[in-house]
Amino acid sequence: MNVLKKITGWFLFLFAGCLSLALLMSSLNAIVPTISEFKESTASGLGYLMGSLLVIFVFGLLIKYIAKLGLKMIKSKVIVEDSIDDIGAL
Repeated sequence: MNVLKKITGWFLFLFAGCLSLALLMSSLNAIVPTISEFKESTASGLGYLMGSLLVIFVFGLLIKYIAKLGLKMIKSKVIVEDSIDDIGAL
């Protein structure tokens, strides 16, 4: 079960890395039209800007959550054991 958990964790972490590269490339392509729409000083330009930034932000949070979950699955839990000398001591 631990092997499957680690494999799934690595898959999620690599998937988050691919998504972050996709977000970076698409946000760079989306910002140029957004700036040109915003320079027109219309309400639709402002809405386009806010919508684009909101989607980029939400997608970034989703990537962060997936990467955090992947790292959590990869880490092994260390079990702290008391030594025999510490059992009788107060």
